[in-house]
Amino acid sequence: MNDKIKRMLIDAGMQEHIDIYEVTLLGYAGIMPGTGAIVDRRKHPEAMPVPENRYLGIPAPKEIQE
Repeated sequence: MNDKIKRMLIDAGMQEHIDIYEVTLLGYAGIMPGTGAIVDRRKHPEAMPVPENRYLGIPAPKEIQE
């Protein structure tokens, strides 16, 4: 994500979208059971890993180091 788009999202109060995007690119995105919310699995180990999708640019999920 380029800096201009990032600044526009921050200014619009959409920091959570930036956070989701960045955690997804790192391979730590997860989906919370019941709510479907996308979260950082390092903070929420109960979340199901977001599966790899090369067409959407989603990398394979990384293992969580405890």
